[in-house]
Amino acid sequence: MKKYVYQHILLCFVLLLTLFSAVPAFAEDAPEIVASGCCGYGTGKNLRWTLDSDGLLTISGMGYTPGDPVRENMIAAACTAGGSYEEVVYCTQCGYEFSREHKTADPAGHIPGRTVRENEIPAACTAAGGYDEAVFCANCPAELSRTHVETAATGHA
Repeated sequence: MKKYVYQHILLCFVLLLTLFSAVPAFAEDAPEIVASGCCGYGTGKNLRWTLDSDGLLTISGMGYTPGDPVRENMIAAACTAGGSYEEVVYCTQCGYEFSREHKTADPAGHIPGRTVRENEIPAACTAAGGYDEAVFCANCPAELSRTHVETAATGHA
């Protein structure tokens, strides 16, 4: 791969030298850009060049310009299972991929939802009643807690 990159860059410079020798100089006119291009697209070298009518060759952009990390291939974390993603950094000029790192996310954990009354037994004159207060996760069907609540007998009226 490196051999191909160096050959590609060498070919670009040969092309530039050929263009440089073929451009006539115009002494009276302001220089115009007569040729321009870019070498190394996709290889990360990102060389940009211009050749003006005075024969001035300008080469810029040598090197990479890393962008901000982006997240790709995200798998969201669930209550009890962790998630994952890949953090990728690309060159802002040519799109070259600098790095790709697999990262994991911890499980999100249960989030208590509303309290639900279940198994209700009404109180009678001489017998106590009761019910269960159950709290379920807001994101999954997991039961987080259950408390039994007793109600007093109503007595005779």
